[in-house]
Formats: sequence, C-alpha cells, structure tokens
Amino acid sequence: LEIIEDYTYTLAVATHEDNKDVIITYITRESYGKTFTQRAREYVDRFSKEVETAIAAGLLLNLSKDKLLSSIRQSVKTPLLNEHIQRAISKGYSIISRIGVQESFGVGRTVSSWTALSDLTEYAVAEGWMKHWELQAKACGAVGFFVMRGSSYPCNICDDEVGFHVEWDKLPPYHGHCKCFAVPVSAI
Repeated sequence: LEIIEDYTYTLAVATHEDNKDVIITYITRESYGKTFTQRAREYVDRFSKEVETAIAAGLLLNLSKDKLLSSIRQSVKTPLLNEHIQRAISKGYSIISRIGVQESFGVGRTVSSWTALSDLTEYAVAEGWMKHWELQAKACGAVGFFVMRGSSYPCNICDDEVGFHVEWDKLPPYHGHCKCFAVPVSAI
C-alpha cells in the first residue's frame, strides 16, 4: 500500500514540485465517502484475499509450489479466473465464499481488484496533472477553460461537460478512464 501511494503521488506531481502539497491534498481528498488511501487499502486487501484464494485452491488440489506460483503469476490481473480456483470450485470446494472474497465490485465493472487498483491510481495521477494545469493556468491569468472530449466512446457525463467553463472545480477527469481534457482560456 505504501509503495502504491508513493508511486501514485510521485507520478501525480512528477515535474511540478512547486504545487506538490496542493496536488497531493487534492488527489487524496474524500470523494464519494472515501479517501484515496481508504480505497487503495480496500483494493489491496481484496487483492490479498484473491491471491489467498488461489493459494487455497492450489493446496486443495495438491499442486507443487512452482506450479502454484506460476499459475498465480499468469492470472495476477484476474486472480479469481485462475484455472486452479475454477477447477477447485468445479470440484465443489467453496473457497471463494469461505475465504470471504468479494467477487465483483466497482458497480459490477470488474472482477479484479488489480483492475480496480490500477484504475484508482491512474485516475489519481490524471487528477493530479489536471490540478497542476489548473493552478498553472490561473497563475498565468486564465479566465476559464474549454473542455473537449478525448475519446469517441459514448459517455453522457463527458458530453455534458464539453464546452467553456469558469468553474475551476469542474476540470476533468470526470470518471475512471475519462480522456477529456481542458484547454485554458485567457482574457483578450
């Protein structure tokens, strides 16, 4: 968890150390009832249980240590889809429910805490860069910004935000995987 936080914070400020504290405070704020650290801890804990489930499956199936480690490495991004977990379940072992693994989260979008954690850190880094550009644009006299779509993927949230804004708190990203970007507008 500490390494994930450190890398995320480092990438969120990268070359603009002058606003580091403001940016870190921004990306670690409470959002939808949880802070960055609370979400990261939750996903890390889930990932730990997912790997624990793979280990339990390997033990139940009498796999060698090397074969078990190899299968865990191969399915690290989707541990619950590990071939040995699936085989153990098909043999009647209720290892997922016994270990207490949550099988789906993120509004059902993923069955992998690895994906949820990757999305969380990517989003935090993007937020950090947008906060940097906001601060930089304000310092240079920008009066607002123009939001443009960065992808053609259908999204009502992004469509509603395209256009000129003077509210600096409405900068993208608007959601995970958001590719929208803002262009500062200066007074003429």
